[in-house]
Amino acid sequence: MSSLQKGILNGQDWDEKANFSSDLAFEKGWKPATSAGSYKKRFRRIIWSFWPKSPPPDKKLRPTAYLDGLRGFAAFLVYIQHHELWVHDSGDLKGAFENAFGYDGKFYFASFYGIRHMFTGGHYAVVTFFVISGYVLSVKPLSLIQAGEYVQLGDTIASALFRRWLRLFLPLIVTVLLSVTVYHTFGMWIKPLKMQRTLWDEFWTFYIEFKNFSFVYKGGGEPWLTYNRHLWSIPVEFKGSIVVYTSLMAFSRCSRTARLWCEVALIYYFMYITDGWACSTFMAGMLLCDLDLLAKKGELPRFLVRLEPAKMFIYYHLLVFGLFLGGVPSQNSNVEQLARNRGWYYLSYLKPQAVFDYKWFYLFWAAVFLVASVPRIHWLKSFFETRVCQYLGRISFGLYLIHGPVLWTLGDRLYVVMGWVVEEHLQHIPHWANKLPIPKTGPAGLEISYLLPHIVLLPVTLGLAELVTRAIDTPSVKFASQGWSPMRLTVIAVADNELTLVSGPRTAEIHYYYPLRPFRAVADECRDSPNSVLSPNAHFAEPKMLMRDIRRLSLFTGSIIFLIYFGIHLYSHSEIPSTEETGWVISPAEPVVGVSDSGQPQEEAELPTTTSDVLEVPATPAPTPKGDIIDAIDTPVIAPFGLPSSDVSHQEVFSLSTKDTKFFVIDFGGLKAINPNIIPHPTAENTWIVVAQQVKEMPAFFTEVFCNAMFQDGVLRCLYPPMPLPIAATAGERCEGELSFMNSISGPHDARVFFGPTTPYIVYGSNSIFTCLGQFIQDFRMIIEWGPDNPVPADFRIGTELQRPLPWSTMEKNWFVFWDMAGGMYIHYDIAPKRVFSAIGTDGSAGPDLAPFAEVLDEQCLAKYLPKLASELESIHQATNSLQITMCKKQDASCVQDESNTFILTIFQHKTYYDFHGVYDPYVVLFQQRAPFEIHAISQQPIWIHGREKHVERKTSDMFYVTSISWKDRSQGYHGYLDDELFLAFGIEDERAGGIDLLAGHLLENLGLCREF
Repeated sequence: MSSLQKGILNGQDWDEKANFSSDLAFEKGWKPATSAGSYKKRFRRIIWSFWPKSPPPDKKLRPTAYLDGLRGFAAFLVYIQHHELWVHDSGDLKGAFENAFGYDGKFYFASFYGIRHMFTGGHYAVVTFFVISGYVLSVKPLSLIQAGEYVQLGDTIASALFRRWLRLFLPLIVTVLLSVTVYHTFGMWIKPLKMQRTLWDEFWTFYIEFKNFSFVYKGGGEPWLTYNRHLWSIPVEFKGSIVVYTSLMAFSRCSRTARLWCEVALIYYFMYITDGWACSTFMAGMLLCDLDLLAKKGELPRFLVRLEPAKMFIYYHLLVFGLFLGGVPSQNSNVEQLARNRGWYYLSYLKPQAVFDYKWFYLFWAAVFLVASVPRIHWLKSFFETRVCQYLGRISFGLYLIHGPVLWTLGDRLYVVMGWVVEEHLQHIPHWANKLPIPKTGPAGLEISYLLPHIVLLPVTLGLAELVTRAIDTPSVKFASQGWSPMRLTVIAVADNELTLVSGPRTAEIHYYYPLRPFRAVADECRDSPNSVLSPNAHFAEPKMLMRDIRRLSLFTGSIIFLIYFGIHLYSHSEIPSTEETGWVISPAEPVVGVSDSGQPQEEAELPTTTSDVLEVPATPAPTPKGDIIDAIDTPVIAPFGLPSSDVSHQEVFSLSTKDTKFFVIDFGGLKAINPNIIPHPTAENTWIVVAQQVKEMPAFFTEVFCNAMFQDGVLRCLYPPMPLPIAATAGERCEGELSFMNSISGPHDARVFFGPTTPYIVYGSNSIFTCLGQFIQDFRMIIEWGPDNPVPADFRIGTELQRPLPWSTMEKNWFVFWDMAGGMYIHYDIAPKRVFSAIGTDGSAGPDLAPFAEVLDEQCLAKYLPKLASELESIHQATNSLQITMCKKQDASCVQDESNTFILTIFQHKTYYDFHGVYDPYVVLFQQRAPFEIHAISQQPIWIHGREKHVERKTSDMFYVTSISWKDRSQGYHGYLDDELFLAFGIEDERAGGIDLLAGHLLENLGLCREF
């Protein structure tokens, strides 16, 4: 007998001639057990089950099949772009593919108009995804709206909205967790990732990122998912879906004309009024769908009907315009650079003010033109309906999910084998480097050494995409549908212990579409129906379909939770394999040699392989010679590594986050700014506040600008156009002689933004009442929106001029604030030719100079370690704010902060100015945090930031001016430890800004101790 929820009358086994006398009666489909000889057939069946099935030649395609093909082809373009830029976005080819043909005198085939889509068409493809999604999500709801089926419209949208999050994010979660497990289990080095110590830490880190990544209403934070940065578009897809569903319901009762105008208005609003370009693409897809459905019914607006005779002319031109706009140069968000690309000067003026990253504006129109023209151009539509494009469309989501992990694991290593090697590879996977070097011959982007790896990569990627589609994506769709299945219930009445079937012309059926609705309410509706033949005493059997689905859902969810728990339990105490365990040996490009205080070379030191290796304490530490590199807890000496010259003149530091370990650029959205400051945002995750000085050719007013910024593709990029800090100008008439022109130039400049023990501050230069240019301080929370919990500060609510012990200099700059252990506030004015510092009052007044109390020991230390000035063209400058650091690793149980191991950290710079070009070499200095604040240690060699270039022919190097230091984690504020990450921010050649993130322990290597303990 059929199950009750299916309905006996609807059962396929309802047959008067059927024999029900035995419970063992055979079913129609019964066959004898398979013999042992058929195992080969089984094996073949399993193998062929993973081979893509092509539709039969005579199978009729759906009307929107061309959209599936277009989506699949677009996914393949994303695959190509990520591989092209992974290999070619460095050296001479850096940025060449993403700029227009002929930019900067470079003419590459891969950047030619139209052809460039086959190399860097990934962004164009993603925007096309969004337009297609807006189209397909709207097809059924708009059909119901145009048919006036409003009840069914509500059911359809409710069902779609219920399933959308699960459909998008379940495959993402599963593929990322599987990828992370593989990375960690096999101890693989993955170029864009920073591996955690245990698998549990990996899962927890993913959870922390994912909960913010997937939240549709988040207002800031990192838009990327660290474990697969390519999937940034998934939350955008979900947000766009919400916009489409909401708009469909809002416009459902509008007239045809009003609905179309509302769709156009929303497109305009999202693109031209607010920076919501992605929502515009979804709304454009919805508008195209609405027009197509109206066209089929012959109800298009009259002005569009009049264009019917010229439609082929129009759509071919839309295709051409779309292909041109889709090739928008997109190396960065600087619209001024866009204007310098051939063919884009006048088009650059079309960018709306609201759009921060200009490329999305042009790609929006390109994608809309493409999706609109494809179905009207027969040969183009036929191409996207071919079996290849249809196959790519079927696996497109799986391809999008999996191509990144394949690139970072197998792909990166195959490229390294073929000779595409950068410095990181020599550090982490040197045994793969140049095993089969192939000449880089051929057009850029089509080199033989680039194409050969795809003989392996393409089949592997497509095969895994097929597997993900079948094993993860399709089941996820079915799983999401389980929670929302319209149930059709045939009423079954039981009265007087007899089974009564309701049939005949007065059959009572209820179409039950709301699974959470009480079944008793359905029964009551049926009993009260005027056509009901049921007695008032009849009662009803509960539906079992919902219970079955709940059991299935519970079983599936429980199994997943158990597997995750088991994996966490299994790996929670296993660490990432060390170099000794994996056999991977670090092999720097050049020998690494340190220099002792006496100037004698030390032994070669290996590059530390992981963050935790940098400051490991040996079981038996060697004695530390006088004046050698020091650590407050006897941490062993790590010689400087990767130094820029053979004479080991500098200590080089490397970025922890960038792909090439070089410094990162700070992008102010086309605005030129220098002397940056970076501090963590008080509330938004993975977001930083950046403050810098705007560069003006002939300034009459200095301006400090700020923005919230996040890392995108290795660049710290403003999330919106930078805005001026609202700092009032000050008046002063103290500039005399050659500096008298400074009296007419006002406004803040050379700002330092930093955290104190409890409060963020800004110190900036401005016109002074005491000298020409002075220093001012203000609570930073008073001039920007700090957050909901913003207490009213007691001190420095307005800009307050700081004073100093006499005498004054004509132009005071770069003073820094520091605090003692009790929280007392001090200002450090000079470090050379001698130190000057004093306590400071809340009104800006200065106490007596305290430096003489530390003068004896300080002079000995400065004479020993301070750079010697060779001429008047050299000088020593204070550079940054200060931080408090405890000289041990906080992860060590023995690490306890106290006065003996905690110091003030700051940076000063040795300036040289030869041949009209300034060069600044930064040095770290530590001094005591208790009176008399004696200097504790100074760098023996200046810091060299990896990526700073030497110009041998001019006997100089890039001018990097370090301006600020800050802890990377917002919870730290003023204090940190050796194993904490910090930022150095700096100006470059007075033209742009950059920064580098590194461990504090790396920065403090090679310090010279002022005295023995």
